[in-house]
Amino acid sequence: AVEGQDTQNTYELWVYPVKNNLDRLKKKVIITNELTDDIARKLEKGKSVLLMPGESDLTVGGLFQTDYWNYRMFKTISEKNGKHVSPGTLGILTDPEHPLFNSFPTQQHSNWQWFPIVKASHPFKLDNTATDYRPIVQIIDNIERNHKLGLVFEFAVGKGKLLVVMTDLDKAAEHPEGKQFYLSTLRYMTSKSFAPKTKITVSDFRRLMSTPVVEGEIGKLDNISPY
Repeated sequence: AVEGQDTQNTYELWVYPVKNNLDRLKKKVIITNELTDDIARKLEKGKSVLLMPGESDLTVGGLFQTDYWNYRMFKTISEKNGKHVSPGTLGILTDPEHPLFNSFPTQQHSNWQWFPIVKASHPFKLDNTATDYRPIVQIIDNIERNHKLGLVFEFAVGKGKLLVVMTDLDKAAEHPEGKQFYLSTLRYMTSKSFAPKTKITVSDFRRLMSTPVVEGEIGKLDNISPY
């Protein structure tokens, strides 16, 4: 507030414990960047697996801020000038009551505690999943592409449970909020609440992670100016 005036503002703060049991929880699940045959067999037999795949043709870049209003126009401008094209995404959509967030308070939308998590991310195109399948954390795409983008999603595989996080959590954990999200994720995975409802086989999951999606053509749109 400004003394002597009615000008004021408010800011939210997120406070996390300095000490946590992250390293101990890491030993209770299988953490991997690739679903190898050996890990797949363990998953099918009942293990819990945290999979953090790398970037691919089926991922888009991580963007924290909501992109500007016209993806098509600024994509055209960037390409004409040999510049990097923005990922063009519009924040997150999630359920704050989901048990994944028991140790990581959130709103339905992005806020500043998500910054290092989203910056280290590469959301996955889930267009090839059933129309009623929804990721735990969805990235909202722009209307020009309208991909179903997953940041965190899960499946039941055989007797096991698979959680896919499209973020480098070790990189995000260099920041307090990223470390807390990693902790909350592992607490969820080691709790009774971790019970994915959608079943998938290993072969179908691998197909999902490698099959191209149908891409609509985004036409060029030049910046219209009278000058």
